[in-house]
Amino acid sequence: MTITKHSTDALAEDIIENAIKVHEALGPGLLERIYRDALFMELKNSGLIAIRDVVCPILYKGNKLDIKLRMDLIVENCLIVEVRCFDNFSTIHRSQMLTYLRIKKLKFGLVLNFNKSTMQEGIMKIDLNSVNPNGIIPQSTFQALST
Repeated sequence: MTITKHSTDALAEDIIENAIKVHEALGPGLLERIYRDALFMELKNSGLIAIRDVVCPILYKGNKLDIKLRMDLIVENCLIVEVRCFDNFSTIHRSQMLTYLRIKKLKFGLVLNFNKSTMQEGIMKIDLNSVNPNGIIPQSTFQALST
């Protein structure tokens, strides 16, 4: 299946709708893995293909490092979802997702912060296609969404 911007946007909206269900049911203040597992369950129940705790080896100068990178979720083999619980987004969250996307050779990611009073306050969308040649993403690409 060829992934288009339109289909990825629709997939992101499906994921966000499921994250809102989880947030409404559990509220803020729990451990990240609780939200991750609940979101994984919602995604599976809605018919989406999701993989949890995706392990990815890290190569350095052609050698695999002993430590491996672990991503929270990959949905439909095209969108990385990182589940977080923190006060506010920072550049490290954007940088981490950009690294994950490059390593997995994917273009789209969501960072979902469940530690907000509403889920809508805790959504960061990242589109690797929006990164300019200097590696800078326009602010509008990664700021928290308000819907």
